[in-house]
Order: sequence, then structure tokens, then C-alpha cells
Amino acid sequence: MASLLKEGELERAHPVDQMRFLDLKLTLAGDILVKVDRASMAVSLEVRPVFLHERMLELSMRIPAARLAGPASSKRALKEAVSDWLPASLLGREKMGFAMPLGPWLRERSDLGVGPDSDLFAAWIDPLAARALYRRHLAGREDCTSQIHSLYFLAHWAQVWQPSG
Repeated sequence: MASLLKEGELERAHPVDQMRFLDLKLTLAGDILVKVDRASMAVSLEVRPVFLHERMLELSMRIPAARLAGPASSKRALKEAVSDWLPASLLGREKMGFAMPLGPWLRERSDLGVGPDSDLFAAWIDPLAARALYRRHLAGREDCTSQIHSLYFLAHWAQVWQPSG
């Protein structure tokens, strides 16, 4: 990394400028954009990284590092630029990601094919405890998404890899 910073003559630059440069050189093209491209193509979704448009990049490089991020906030200039159009509750919320709604899906579906009632993994898991866990989840008394998800994949693994006998 130090050689990249010397190559870009950024060794004495603001840390935010160093991070911008390293992101562009190390992670963007060979990692982040590749993952976004593959994931979007897998579901026939068109993705356009508008912030990578040449004019947007030129503009962003003129923004002083201190205006971009600070110890208590990130994306400060972007949030200020769109604050007239987006509510403060959206601009100030924590990062969320794109988690699948597994809990509701598991409550809606009882036809998973394998799961707490599968005999294939009964040697490892108590079927009564698995069914009780599933019932608590279905009733909405407890969120057992993680445990049921793990049981489902264990049962699926057992189904695929069970020794033929």
C-alpha cells in the first residue's frame, strides 16, 4: 500500500484522500464492481454505478477531504447535497444491507421439503426439540430464524450427502 501511495504522490495527503485513492486502485474495479456485476446479472438486474460517471468523479475529487467524512459522520457532502429531497430519518440511519426476510418466509412456508421433521438428521438433532423450535417460530412467540435456517441446511446436507446403504 505504501508503494501505491508513493506512486500516486499521496503519502502526505489527508487520510480520507489516501483511502479514496486506495479504494479506486485496490478494491473498486477488481472486487466491489465485479461482485455487484455478477450478483446483478444473476437476477437480470441492470445496475449503473452513477457515482462513477467521469464528471461525478471529477467533481468528487475537488471536494476537500474534511467535507467528506469526519470521526462522527461519513458521506457528509453527499448527505448535505441530497438533504432537500430525502428525510433526515433516512440520511441518519445505520447501514442495513440487503438481508433476506427469512423469518417471515419460514413462517409462511411449511413445505420446505426438509427441516425439523426430517428423519435424515435425527441421529444428531432431537426431532421433538426441532419441532418445538419451529412451532415457537410459527406462532411468532420467538424469532428462531437462525436456528431453523441452520437446521434446514443441515437436513439438506444430510439428504444430499447421506451414505447410500
